[in-house]
Amino acid sequence: LLHDTKAVRSLGIVLGVFCACWLPFFLMYLITACCPACDLGYEWSCAITWLGY
Repeated sequence: LLHDTKAVRSLGIVLGVFCACWLPFFLMYLITACCPACDLGYEWSCAITWLGY
């Protein structure tokens, strides 16, 4: 039972980090598609894109 708990916690951490890295990337493209006038700026766009990679 302890082994399963550690595995679930590790999987939760991996999925949490994955979502934290990809969520800004997808939100940026969703916002720019829905609102072309909303410009994040070159620096933010580059930072978010690299975070997505």
